[in-house]
Amino acid sequence: MQSYTFLGDPASQIATPAPPPPTGLAAAGGNGQVTLSWTPPAVAPAAIRIHRALTPASTYQVITCAPAGPSSCTDTSVANATRYYYFATSVDGDGFDGARSNPNDDCDAGPAA
Repeated sequence: MQSYTFLGDPASQIATPAPPPPTGLAAAGGNGQVTLSWTPPAVAPAAIRIHRALTPASTYQVITCAPAGPSSCTDTSVANATRYYYFATSVDGDGFDGARSNPNDDCDAGPAA
């Protein structure tokens, strides 16, 4: 039998593995809205959090996205003819984000069209 003793503040939370991110995040633009859909991870997270930015290198902000189904939502706080960048994270029961669904590192890397 093995046992462990954790020394320290009893109110401390022990870090547990972050929930895996959703995969296949896709965005479809519309008139004053963007519908986002994804494939949920195998281990169901407490929530999915959507982040948005105007450029891949800028600071992403968490947005409120109106649910459109169990694995989709609609962002209605957008302006027409504006490019947005999104990623999604799984959120654990304590409200901590896991890894990003997509890093957007290769966005806008190709030649100008």
